[in-house]
Amino acid sequence: QSPGKVNSFLRNTGYMGTIANPLSALTQLGDIGLSASLKGFRNTISSMFGTKEMGLVDMGLEGMISKELGSDISRTADALSKMLKVVGFQRIDKLGKETYINAGLKKARNMVKSEKGEQAFRKRQGNVYGDELDALVADLKSDNVSPNVKLYLFNELADIQPIALSEMPQGYLDSPNGRILYMLKSFTLKMYDV
Repeated sequence: QSPGKVNSFLRNTGYMGTIANPLSALTQLGDIGLSASLKGFRNTISSMFGTKEMGLVDMGLEGMISKELGSDISRTADALSKMLKVVGFQRIDKLGKETYINAGLKKARNMVKSEKGEQAFRKRQGNVYGDELDALVADLKSDNVSPNVKLYLFNELADIQPIALSEMPQGYLDSPNGRILYMLKSFTLKMYDV
């Protein structure tokens, strides 16, 4: 459920005044450092400057900055989206997200190449994928970008960015008009979690 019109207006105009500027766009480059830390420097640099095997469009996330942004259709939401595009926020955010998912793909593929790495991968992902774990490992080994691989990459990205409602606290989900209290906090809460 979307928040009411007043809360939507306040949230969107609040974001226009806080993150819709070039300085905030530059801070999005911090996602590259996070990728290097979690997915490896070499994987991150090659994903950042090399050809990206997976894009946000492949995962149904094209134009998605956060589930919190763009959750309504209004003039202020449209204006916010345009402002984020003009200042470069969307482009840098897309670079960070695509770098992260491609670095995550490279890291996972490298892990399953060795027996020890595969065991570590299976231990970490076993509870999530259950019966599909063997298929996921086989797809990673054969460089097949299957729905399981896309789900894995989506989950990896969702671990560091609030791109899905499942990543938001229960209070956020239960109270559409109370979501204004999370304004400028969903990313911060994710970073605390990371």
